[in-house]
Amino acid sequence: MNKQIINHTHIPAIYLQLLGIGMLAAGIYAYIALSDYFDFLGQKNVNIPAILLIVFGCLTFVIAAIGCIGACKESPCLLFTVSLPSPS
Repeated sequence: MNKQIINHTHIPAIYLQLLGIGMLAAGIYAYIALSDYFDFLGQKNVNIPAILLIVFGCLTFVIAAIGCIGACKESPCLLFTVSLPSPS
C-alpha cells in the first residue's frame, strides 16, 4: 500500500475524533444542563435528541480512533474496517 496515503490518513481522523468529542459534549450538556426544562415539560421523550447526540458522538469517536490507529500502525485491516465500500 502507498506509504504517503497511509501517513496522511490520520489527519482527517483526528478531526473526526474532535467532532465526536464535540457531539458527545453537546449531548451531555443537553442531557444534564437542560434536564430542568425536560422535567418542567413532564415528557420523557424530550431527552431523545440529547441521547442520540451522545450515541452518535461515541460512534464517531470510536470509528475515527480506529482509523487513526490504523493509519499510524499502517494496518490495512483497520483501514479497511473504517473505509466505505466503493459503489460498483
